[in-house]
Amino acid sequence: MESNHFFIGNIEGNIGANINENVEEKTQENIEHSSEYKSGVDPDGLFKIEAVLDLLKDLKIFYQIWFHPPLPTIDAAMEYWKDLPGTHCKNLFFRNHKGNRHYLIIYECSHILDIHSLERCLKEGKLSFASDSRMQKYLGVSPGSVSPFGLINDSERHTRLFIDETLREAGQISFHPNDNRATVVIKGEDFFRFLDYCGNEYQFISFVLGAIPVKSR
Repeated sequence: MESNHFFIGNIEGNIGANINENVEEKTQENIEHSSEYKSGVDPDGLFKIEAVLDLLKDLKIFYQIWFHPPLPTIDAAMEYWKDLPGTHCKNLFFRNHKGNRHYLIIYECSHILDIHSLERCLKEGKLSFASDSRMQKYLGVSPGSVSPFGLINDSERHTRLFIDETLREAGQISFHPNDNRATVVIKGEDFFRFLDYCGNEYQFISFVLGAIPVKSR
């Protein structure tokens, strides 16, 4: 896929066992952790996960993957993510009032999204969470598994992304690989390389004062 994004602003082991050091030392290979949980993933989930991993391999993006019990919420995820490296994110999928535009909002999980500020930023009127069927149609995921990796299923590049500006400085970043029974960690720079491949438009927003656009300098 060719890139069609734009920017606002300037772009400048086992769980708990010395993970940060492990990631730094082994960035040139793909590593699987906590494989004992892999047997709990059904064939459909494994298919989704393997599709993500296969693309990362094709793009020469090295990753680490942790399998774990289902983590459908941030609160549940943090019990496992607290020992994993990288910046952990919350991913929300919205639709506009007319239902003809969809937005994936990605931000560091400790930040709070001001939905009204986001609406003013997008100038698309009132936003609402997209339905399960819309998640499946545009991202190929189920509730609790929303992830930018779902863009591999958005062949028409329908989904537009709004990304927490702090994430462009992330050394490492984590997302579910389209199934919440696993977490993938990759380099921050490789995440944006993945987005370039997908070609969806993306824009940075600041969560310092709610959700506001990052002005050009």
